[in-house]
Amino acid sequence: MFDGKPLADAELTFVPEQSNVDVTPGTGITDADGEYRARYLGKFGLSPGTYKVTLSKSTVAPDMGNIPPEMLDDPEQLRLSGATTQTLPDTYADLSKTAFTIEVAEGNGPYDFELDSKGR
Repeated sequence: MFDGKPLADAELTFVPEQSNVDVTPGTGITDADGEYRARYLGKFGLSPGTYKVTLSKSTVAPDMGNIPPEMLDDPEQLRLSGATTQTLPDTYADLSKTAFTIEVAEGNGPYDFELDSKGR
């Protein structure tokens, strides 16, 4: 949720705490209802452990002109090329600033996140 409304097309990244070096990072993308399914190594779900969670949402910069179609399907390439801008406050998207931490264990979840435009 972002400012009380579902947040679509946001990317969640689940980064294992340093004490969980055997845990694999995971990702998820929110749908129109703000719901997501986390996955790692091509499977849905996350390995048990403690994760810091970042949330980001990017939009293509309007002044980028013609972007090759193959880049439009690759968010990482768009980000690396500078073709996108972050629309969420850094407190959510920056691993060193995020306040979101979850403990994944059998039977836990779903994990919901409340965001606001002020980054609190």
